[in-house]
Amino acid sequence: MHLITLLLACSTIKGKSDTAATEDTADNTVEDTGNSDTSEPTDTAEPTDSADTADTSDTSDTGTAQDSIFDIQQGLIPVGTQVTITDAVVSSPATEYGFYIANPSGGAHSGLFVYYYFDEAIALNIQQGDVITVSGEVWEYPDTCEDNQDNDNDGLVDTDDPDCAEGGQESDLTTYQTMTEIKLLDPGDISKTGSFEGDLTVTVVDSSVLASLETAEPYEGVLVRIENGVVTEEQTSDGRWAIDGVWVDDLFDVEPGLVNAGDTFDAVQGILHFSYDSFKIVPRTSSDLSGWNRTCEGERCIWDVTEGELIITEFMADPDNDGACSDSTSEYVEIVYNPTATQSLDIRGLQLADSGSSKVIGDHVVLSPGDHAWISVGTQSCYGLANVQLGSTSFSLNQGGDSIALSYQDIDGSVSTFDSVSYTADWVESGVSIQLEPSSTDATANDDLGNWCMSTEAIGTTSDLGTPGQTNTPCQ
Repeated sequence: MHLITLLLACSTIKGKSDTAATEDTADNTVEDTGNSDTSEPTDTAEPTDSADTADTSDTSDTGTAQDSIFDIQQGLIPVGTQVTITDAVVSSPATEYGFYIANPSGGAHSGLFVYYYFDEAIALNIQQGDVITVSGEVWEYPDTCEDNQDNDNDGLVDTDDPDCAEGGQESDLTTYQTMTEIKLLDPGDISKTGSFEGDLTVTVVDSSVLASLETAEPYEGVLVRIENGVVTEEQTSDGRWAIDGVWVDDLFDVEPGLVNAGDTFDAVQGILHFSYDSFKIVPRTSSDLSGWNRTCEGERCIWDVTEGELIITEFMADPDNDGACSDSTSEYVEIVYNPTATQSLDIRGLQLADSGSSKVIGDHVVLSPGDHAWISVGTQSCYGLANVQLGSTSFSLNQGGDSIALSYQDIDGSVSTFDSVSYTADWVESGVSIQLEPSSTDATANDDLGNWCMSTEAIGTTSDLGTPGQTNTPCQ
């Protein structure tokens, strides 16, 4: 059973990160099987879900999960009010600071975040799909009276500022600049009362609605879905990407891998989460993403490559240049793309590994058949302009011997290894790269130590020797 563990201290409540602390092990795939119309809705305050959704017109407080969540999210219950929500369904895995609950019928205003507001480390025996009763205090995050900042520049901070009296704020924020939450003040204020049978309703919303803070606000905390979308921002190093202008983030550690601009998805769904002044869809499991059609900038993509088509042809393990070039700025690996291929190749997603670490190439680098790629550590090589700069990385070529491998991990977890080379300390000489005999440029011949030699050509105007990104000179 997946336990929700409370780890956050009160003194750190203002530093909410988008990093999930736990993974969801419950199999709670949510599907809306209705034939949904994904055209832009005429009334952005209502869901475009074709399934039955809750009627939000009745805002009376009857004590049910439906009424309570709807009333809180619509601002009908003031900030600071103590509330008890019954029959709420846990709709997400937990982060280190809370989890989402929902009314199972879906629709606007049907989801809400439960925020841990105490400093003990407590394990709560609940999981996604549980039905719970929870009591807490209505709250809006960020709270400008609890952030240790003088938001209105009057010299007074937080509760010393009269503006903070009676639930006020130092700085007025609109409802679409904050996230509505329930502060769980005591771990005893939550209890499991059952398990939800069936699937939560997924609310299908036009992407144009979710791309705007003001129109997305009614769907904060709701399990939403965008259909037939196009990736407009490719996945970055921090795990974010965008579809039809709507951010998708890895709050629950769901990173599909190499999402490229121009890719399409039949459906992207998840909780609509608010953080760092923007709304974003946060998938709960990989099953929240479906119908992914992948693209890249070459005629072939890295997942099309077969063993031996990318070959290691040179590496620099001990750069020097009279002390001007360091390991962290100038180590490099050179590879060559299969000269017998007939199409160009985009190597974004290629993984370069040594015996202890690895780095995935995030840049789009398109190679023609027979092209060499110079892959350098750091942000700028002292030897010149490399094809790929790996940036800050733990990848490093040990002078005492190491192994180098080229591979790719696909979305199903399978790993394809294209080439690998191992070397020992006696190969390494300060300021001199180790190169493959150009007539032996294939993944089998480069396993033969007799086909490698020390470089003899100067690298640009430096005193070091090598030919990064160029055809190697023949070994003598």
